[in-house]
Amino acid sequence: MNKSEIFNKRLIWITGKGGVGKSTVSSSLALLGARQGKKILLIEISPKSRISRLLGSHEIKYKEREVLPNFWALNIEPKHSLEEYMKLQLKFKFFYDRILKNKLFRIFSTALPGLDDLTTAGKIWYMENLKDNNGKPLFDTIIVDAPATGHCINLLKIPETTINTARVGPIKNQTEPILELFQDPVRSMVNIVTLPEKMPVNETLEFMDIVRKLNMPVGMVIINSLFPEPFEKSKFNEIISNISEEHFEYIYDIISTIQDKSEKQRLAIKPLLSEFKNMKIQLPYLFSSGFGKKEIEILVNRINTELSIG
Repeated sequence: MNKSEIFNKRLIWITGKGGVGKSTVSSSLALLGARQGKKILLIEISPKSRISRLLGSHEIKYKEREVLPNFWALNIEPKHSLEEYMKLQLKFKFFYDRILKNKLFRIFSTALPGLDDLTTAGKIWYMENLKDNNGKPLFDTIIVDAPATGHCINLLKIPETTINTARVGPIKNQTEPILELFQDPVRSMVNIVTLPEKMPVNETLEFMDIVRKLNMPVGMVIINSLFPEPFEKSKFNEIISNISEEHFEYIYDIISTIQDKSEKQRLAIKPLLSEFKNMKIQLPYLFSSGFGKKEIEILVNRINTELSIG
């Protein structure tokens, strides 16, 4: 696919190791889609919402809410996902209240491997299937600010693992559509945010290999915090020669540090540029004392530009 068609997807996963900026990228991408007229739902999977801080909105909770024009958001909490699933299955409030408030059930549900991931995956599928009064999808595109890569792999694996474990019965039948959505190259794509450093780059390549083995559609790599392109040697020497003697040591140290960092970054990302070719987004390092709406706007504009670059 062409990366400029990203908003034609129904489900866009954004993951990455902690600290690489995946929530920032998810928010910026969602804002861009909303401004292009798409009805966007941004799903956060986090104990505490980061998106609300980035967007300057009220705290994002389990019930979806419109935070900006065309831009809805919700935060999936596994506890609420489990409660919602039980309510849908048991139908009657008396029964699910008795079960959910039972101490033994709470202990059992906490200890059961994969249950949180399964109900989270089910909630994502449920939101993708919601329809409006005219029978059209309620949201054009759902962007998932997924957990960090290690947990994200478990979340992506859980539908197939559940089907293989259950084999028959209602749980298997209810999980099959979730797996179908996750593996559908027309509707879904898995994207990863990384930093331009050797270790994160290697981990990114390993993660995408796992995604391929899960038969899930590999999307883009988003390379975050890139320093400006390094100067050619002649240009660098020219700049250095024009620094006044009074400020030479201070300015030389700054320029040299940026030059050195930039060169190392370009070397580190070579494997990504080779493997992902046209399916990459490169975002600048923002020399800013803080991070707020101004910085989000810079990234929105940059992502928009990158999506149009072949």
